[in-house]
Amino acid sequence: MPALDFPASPALNQLFAAPNGVTYQWNGVLWLMVSTTLHKIVAWGAFTPSTSTLLKGFNMAPMVRIGAGDYTINFSSPLPFEYAPSGSFFSAAGTVFGCGFQNPAPTANSLRFRTYTIAGALSDPERIYISCVAGP
Repeated sequence: MPALDFPASPALNQLFAAPNGVTYQWNGVLWLMVSTTLHKIVAWGAFTPSTSTLLKGFNMAPMVRIGAGDYTINFSSPLPFEYAPSGSFFSAAGTVFGCGFQNPAPTANSLRFRTYTIAGALSDPERIYISCVAGP
């Protein structure tokens, strides 16, 4: 496969439709794949949980911190009926060791996300990263 010829000086959130059928979006640091002919990222975001701050994202609204380690992630626009959320976190102090989605089940407008210590207690990491993928 030949190398892709990405724009040299992209604007923030600029889209690039590659000849291979994939659309990429520039996030200020790197090109992210945001859609393909089979599946596409319908939302993604990076958050600072302690302040509920959305650092960067696509189709994400600021999160709501319910309490330590317990958050509601809101979408700017409703997502398709079926989507697959994925979440991860960064904990420099090494205090947060697990994460997961919580009942109630994710809806088109929001999802609940929790982060835990190794002992199972709810705890805030430094960053939370969420992405949601949907089919065609």
